[in-house]
Amino acid sequence: SQGTGALRGVSFSDTENGTLVGDGGKILRTTDGGETWASQTSGTTSTLNDVSFVSPEIGTIVGNGGLVFRTTDGGLTWVPQSSGSGAQLLGVSFSNPNVGTAVGWFSNATGRSATILRTTDGGATWANQTVPTQNSLTSVVQIDENVATVVGAWGTILHTTTGGIVTVGEDPNAGEYRPQTFVLQQNYPNPFNPSTLIEFRMAHAGFVSIRVFDLLGREVSNIANEFFSAGTHYVRFVGSGFTIGVY
Repeated sequence: SQGTGALRGVSFSDTENGTLVGDGGKILRTTDGGETWASQTSGTTSTLNDVSFVSPEIGTIVGNGGLVFRTTDGGLTWVPQSSGSGAQLLGVSFSNPNVGTAVGWFSNATGRSATILRTTDGGATWANQTVPTQNSLTSVVQIDENVATVVGAWGTILHTTTGGIVTVGEDPNAGEYRPQTFVLQQNYPNPFNPSTLIEFRMAHAGFVSIRVFDLLGREVSNIANEFFSAGTHYVRFVGSGFTIGVY
């Protein structure tokens, strides 16, 4: 065990060499199968969500705000790369030193949308791919240069055999996760400064009121008070002007 904060991603290139990443820019490295772990310098305090190593020396880390880091020396140095995206990158996988995919989500004017980024030059450049879903994407496995599978919220499964999304599938049990009534999700990010996105899903159209209260039970904001259609919706709470605390 190493300190506080969540560890969010792990990758082993063999039985001995592995890397963990997590909150606060944390990177931990083992060369003895996890008997001991040594801290490495990431150069950021942002959340790192996932890591993929294709050999003991070559690895890639992704994180919030479109962060991408690359090492070619087993993590002695981590070099930032430009993803060209501000997305929350939650998963990454490389099949070889050059070809890899990163997945996640980003906020826009209408709420949250999925992101898939692909590189064929070791992360020097990343290209956005067309994504046939708005659901958040959380993990990816890149099998070879052409074959990859992505999973995400609400039973989402995306698969490609040509280096891009060409087949869309669903978890056969995905219906278990679909709301049969109103579902209010955890806001993200949390904690936040100055704003956070609140997701809710509706099985049927109806009137929705979402209000924010302080710890004393006093209403401090009414951020939704209108009719919404069935489906997934997002509203943003902006905390500027409020005192720091729990709401």
